[in-house]
Amino acid sequence: MNNIKSSLESVKKEIENYADELIYEGKMAFSQSRFEDANKLSNDGIKLQEFGKKINSLIDDWDRNFNKVLEFHQPKKITSSPKSTRTGLSVTFPNGNIVCETKASTTFMKILWIIGFERIITLGKTVRTLPLVSRHKNNHPIYVENQYQGYWIITHSSTKEKKETLEKISKELGLGLKVEIIN
Repeated sequence: MNNIKSSLESVKKEIENYADELIYEGKMAFSQSRFEDANKLSNDGIKLQEFGKKINSLIDDWDRNFNKVLEFHQPKKITSSPKSTRTGLSVTFPNGNIVCETKASTTFMKILWIIGFERIITLGKTVRTLPLVSRHKNNHPIYVENQYQGYWIITHSSTKEKKETLEKISKELGLGLKVEIIN
């Protein structure tokens, strides 16, 4: 929780630096007989000083009321589960052509492109309630979308799910694709 106090002190320092700039600019304006500018800078400086006092009050408040209390209530760290070994996809077409990129998501997107994005859109396939392929980005805060050949593809799924999706599409369209997970 020291981050909060550090942040408040950082804001205080920024205000002090800005106040120093106002003082300098005010002196320059006054020495150049730009009295209206000097007066405005002076008024801004007074407002800034008042704001600085509020920041000081917040720092004092923090020290008095929260700093000690929150030491006993440290947030728990959220750790992710260990990832499994990275796997890829290999897709074999009936004519013997094979697509096997270094990443499963790249293979997945390339196969969808070869099949035809418009055909995939027509099938109405979804991943986590979002369209698998879309002409426009969904801007979902969690699910990863990648742009490929002008379309947006949801790639936020496991390699196994990507394999199953390609197999379903192959079956629905009668493509005869052989989809394999590789290490």
